[in-house]
Amino acid sequence: MIGELIKEKADLALASFPVTKERTEVVDFTPPLFDHGLAILYKKPQVDAEGKLLIPFANVYELSRQTAIQYGIVAGGSTSHFFKNSQAEPFKRMWAFMEAHPEQSFVNDYEKGIERVQNYNGTFAFIMEKLAAEYVMGRACDTMVIGFGERWNSTVKGSSLALPLSSPWKLTLSRLIEELKADGSIAALYEKWWKGTC
Repeated sequence: MIGELIKEKADLALASFPVTKERTEVVDFTPPLFDHGLAILYKKPQVDAEGKLLIPFANVYELSRQTAIQYGIVAGGSTSHFFKNSQAEPFKRMWAFMEAHPEQSFVNDYEKGIERVQNYNGTFAFIMEKLAAEYVMGRACDTMVIGFGERWNSTVKGSSLALPLSSPWKLTLSRLIEELKADGSIAALYEKWWKGTC
C-alpha cells in the first residue's frame, strides 16, 4: 500500500500499519485514529478451582525471562523491525532468542501466528500490534491479550491514514479525525466493530 501512495496510484491507505520513522519519510500521515502498541496474543488458559485464570506470565518482561513458552512475530514487518533495532531489555534479549530459533519464532503472516497460538496448547505466544490482537480476541474466544506492561508502553504507536506526501487531503482528514475522536465517535466504532462476541 505504501508503494501505491509513493507512486501516487492511490490517494489514501487505511490498514493495520503503524506510523514509523521510515514510513514518514515517504508518505504523510493523519493523526492516529487509535493509539496502540504491541501486545501478546496467547491461548486462554484453564480456570483453576477458585475460578481464576492461571496465566504463566503477566507482561513482556516475564515472557522474556522464561523458556517453557515459545514466542514469535511476523518476519520482516514493523514489529520485527522494532525488535531488531531495540537496544532496550527485554526486547534486545528477545530478538537474540528469536534469531537463534527462527523456525519457531518467525511466521509469514498474522494468520500463521494466530494458528500457532490456538494449536500449541499454551506453549506459544504471538507478539503483534495490540489493535489487531484485540480484534482477534473478540472473535477467537480461546485467545486472550496480555499487555506489554507499564514499563514498556513506550512501544505505543498510532494507526493513521496514510497519504501521498503533500496531499491536499491531509489537513481536512486530520481535522475530521480529531473531531471524531473528541466527540467519541471513533471510540464508539471501536466498541461496535472491534470487540466482537467473546
